[in-house]
Amino acid sequence: MLINSFMSIFLFMGMANGVPFNINLKCLESTPVDGQSFQEQQEQVVCTDIQELKDVNGQRNWKHLIVFNENKQAFQINDINSNFSALETLDLSRIGELELNDDAFKAMQNLLFLNISGTGIESLSGIHFSPYNKLENLDASWNTLTELRFDLKSRLLYLQYGNFSHNALTKIEEDDWKVFQKLKCLHLDNNELKTVSFHDYPQLQVLTLSDNRIEELTVKSFSGLQRMEELNITSNPLRHIGKHTFSSMTQLKALNLSANSLELLDVDVFAGLNRLLCLDLNSNDLKELAENQFQYLIKLQYLDLSRNRLTALNSTAFKHLSSLRKLYLHENDLKALTTNTFAWLTALDTLDLSQNSLEYLDADLFGSSTLPRLKKLILKTNNIKRLHPFAFASLPFIQYLSLGNNELTTLDVRMFAPMRRLDKLHLGNNLLEVIQPEVLDSLTDVGELLIDNNRLSFLPDTNATFPRLRKVSIEGNPWQCPCLNELMEFLEIRQISYVRDHSPYYSGKRPLCVVTSVDACVKDISLVKEYGIEDIYNTA
Repeated sequence: MLINSFMSIFLFMGMANGVPFNINLKCLESTPVDGQSFQEQQEQVVCTDIQELKDVNGQRNWKHLIVFNENKQAFQINDINSNFSALETLDLSRIGELELNDDAFKAMQNLLFLNISGTGIESLSGIHFSPYNKLENLDASWNTLTELRFDLKSRLLYLQYGNFSHNALTKIEEDDWKVFQKLKCLHLDNNELKTVSFHDYPQLQVLTLSDNRIEELTVKSFSGLQRMEELNITSNPLRHIGKHTFSSMTQLKALNLSANSLELLDVDVFAGLNRLLCLDLNSNDLKELAENQFQYLIKLQYLDLSRNRLTALNSTAFKHLSSLRKLYLHENDLKALTTNTFAWLTALDTLDLSQNSLEYLDADLFGSSTLPRLKKLILKTNNIKRLHPFAFASLPFIQYLSLGNNELTTLDVRMFAPMRRLDKLHLGNNLLEVIQPEVLDSLTDVGELLIDNNRLSFLPDTNATFPRLRKVSIEGNPWQCPCLNELMEFLEIRQISYVRDHSPYYSGKRPLCVVTSVDACVKDISLVKEYGIEDIYNTA
């Protein structure tokens, strides 16, 4: 099970176990609720506007305590009596500034959850806790801690969840965390860490190191992390990852390396990660992928390579990714794709190649065999001028094809003939002057057709009835008004949606069609050009 958010551990205590609190001055126990025992009612307490915890007349049956303090003076914890010995949950995240004396939490030997986030503490020491404490969950985020002292770590032997994000930690010593043998989840995001070294954490499953100052990872950065499931190292100035850096993490399922400064990946950088399901490399500076770049990731299902600087793809880069379902390559600088680049991806259902510099798609780009699961192909916002008639021959089960914002001038019926399940076809913002009748006839099962902002002045006569068409976009073309009237009448009779919200064309701000000297729709492109219909439209 992947743990996505440490903060979800700290439930808002005002609704503990679904029981609302009455919150008034000082301390109030929870309001009686039908079906709840008297003992359960007494266990949940909220205190407001108190200066020191010693001012609270704690009860031995209190287990969950939350303190709200709107005073500007620092909240103090000292001289705590034994009445707090049964306390299991203490939330001080809403008190403002916190002052701790040496024995702050020593009387709370049964404390399991402690939230002191955002309290302005500069240091936290082992002397604050009883040597017999049972603390499992500590949130000390959003403070100004510069170090985690060894006496603190050696005192918190039962800690399972630690959140030290948004502090000022500058380094993690090699054995800093070795005493945390039960630690499962550790968050160190938004600190000042430059190097990391983690060894022998038998229970650690989640580690987050985002927004630090880490520039390099090596095989010495992580070892003995056999139970690690999720590793997040985003938004660092990370430029280099050595071979076998993650090899000890044989159980890793999610690896996020996005928003770093990686330019090149060694072919063995992912060695050992044969159970990885999700790899995020978006927003780096990757210029190329090596042959067999992902050869160890035999179970990978999600790969994000978007927002990099890739100009080409090695034809074997994805060779071993037979389990991959989603591949994101948008916002790179890909200019051409070689034969069989995606032929290996037999489980792929989504491929996004938008916002690149592609000009042409060749035959066999997806291989000669069928890709039975590919349903969504996004090619919008490229420079595509031509498509090979058989570019999509191996994609019979495509449901969504986006070719908008390109430079297509013609369509070949053979492009769409294999697509027996095509539901959404986006062709807007191209340079199409004519769509041939046979192309329209091949699109009879399409439910959404976008052909706006092309150079269309008419649609040809066709036998297609478009029984499934429910939405179409047509504005931004130099339609002859008689042709547009025919089309709109057809759409209205069929109750097909064609007016798009916020479009300037249907509010009178932009022209919808060109008034011609004849009342009939001229469906001869040579005559259309002779009449200069497009020029008239563009100067309107």
